[in-house]
Amino acid sequence: MKTVKRTKIIIVGAGLGGSLMGIYLARSGHNVVVIERRSDLRTSKKSEGRSINMTLSPRGLVPLEKVGLASMMLSYAVPLKGRMIHEEDSALISQKYGKNDHEVLYSIKRTVVNSILLNTLQVHQNVHVLFNEQCISVSKRTNKLVIKNTRTGKLKHLSADVIIRADGSNSIIRKTLNPSDVKEETMEWGYKELVLPNLPNSDDSIQQTSLHIWPRKKGLLLALPNKDQSLTCTLVIPFVGPESFETLNSKNNIRDFIIKYYPDISEHVSTLTKNFLRNPVGSFLTIRTLHWYFKNKIVLLGDAVHAVFPFYGQGMNATFEDCAILSDCMDRYPNDLHSAFKMYQLKRKIHTDMLSCLSRKNFYELRDGVRSLRLLAKREIDISINKIIPTWLPLYTMIAHTSIPYADAVKRAERQDNLGKRLGLDLLIGLKAAQLWMRDVVNKR
Repeated sequence: MKTVKRTKIIIVGAGLGGSLMGIYLARSGHNVVVIERRSDLRTSKKSEGRSINMTLSPRGLVPLEKVGLASMMLSYAVPLKGRMIHEEDSALISQKYGKNDHEVLYSIKRTVVNSILLNTLQVHQNVHVLFNEQCISVSKRTNKLVIKNTRTGKLKHLSADVIIRADGSNSIIRKTLNPSDVKEETMEWGYKELVLPNLPNSDDSIQQTSLHIWPRKKGLLLALPNKDQSLTCTLVIPFVGPESFETLNSKNNIRDFIIKYYPDISEHVSTLTKNFLRNPVGSFLTIRTLHWYFKNKIVLLGDAVHAVFPFYGQGMNATFEDCAILSDCMDRYPNDLHSAFKMYQLKRKIHTDMLSCLSRKNFYELRDGVRSLRLLAKREIDISINKIIPTWLPLYTMIAHTSIPYADAVKRAERQDNLGKRLGLDLLIGLKAAQLWMRDVVNKR
């Protein structure tokens, strides 16, 4: 492997992307310093009450496999075979993710993923990790950073050949590069993390193999199972208006809200109410950045450059793809990092922009579309065609169960849809939807 002239690299952020990128760079022989404003999560007992669970998919496992970590991650994960829809009357509707039991997602706690990455990162002698150190300024001209210890307030000055910014959507470095390059978009809905000890009156096999969804116009509730049989929940409701974070501000109205919309878990209403009152309100943010790098000095990855809404479960997977591709580009142009960073952006930006669109759209599918008979009919027909023509893949399958780049997957799905229309599949989908409707009518009698 060629030796890179600039070997001192500072990574801002020791989260998922920063830690994995540090592993890649350390394996390539670079000297790496990682700074993190928070305490070491492996020794800290403090929980932020948000973003506790993640989903791993094949496109996230491939970058982990390259550094020998995929099997270890999976040993801590819960495989999810599909969705379990919880209706207002407590009825359950099961929807498989794929055409077989091999097409699954993996539920895993963020802290577990981050701890494994940090442990692996610090095995390398050419890596130094600084916790409780916050980047407060950076100079594009000199590549110098000013960091402040979050406990003592002491300032330090660091310099590097390359700065990699992996410190999330609120990074100061992105704002330093060129604020006008950044497009930010928020939602009118926010979220709180809750914890369910278990699902009352539920078969363990159902509870532990599904993403649980309570689709409601007034509040979308999602739950991912954990190894200890508990479920990590995300309650998504509006910030303001009736039955919103603005108005749900007392034990009584929170209890009433939960009992009204989620009766099948009302047995745990006291626990859920305590979680609601204790945990902070989170907001959803999409970030699109025009320029991902500055010359051969600064480059951005993960949420720092392309934060997306979490409703496709692809944020962590996309960040891991960033790390693998950025590392490949740096290895390809070891003495011309400007070209490496340019290639990295060309390879990634079109696809992460597409993921942003897909993630927003999937919020409405989770809230409104999971019970759409036409969407269910289309999905069943797509799977039937796939059994005959293996290259015919539903869009969801391409995004969640393959490593096909996001924009390529959308183009392929559009070509399939256009061909399907010419072959009369719209009529077949309509007939199938009618059949599903009749089946539901019969089952409810």
